[in-house]
Amino acid sequence: PQAPDHDLSLVLDAVVGRVLGVLRQGAAASVQNLSCG
Repeated sequence: PQAPDHDLSLVLDAVVGRVLGVLRQGAAASVQNLSCG
């Protein structure tokens, strides 16, 4: 019963990492737009 939980934690970590990456890219783009504009 520990394997599914471990897999789920790995999936959550991957999803969180991807979301943070997207948010970071979006924030960087917004900052560049504000700086250029």
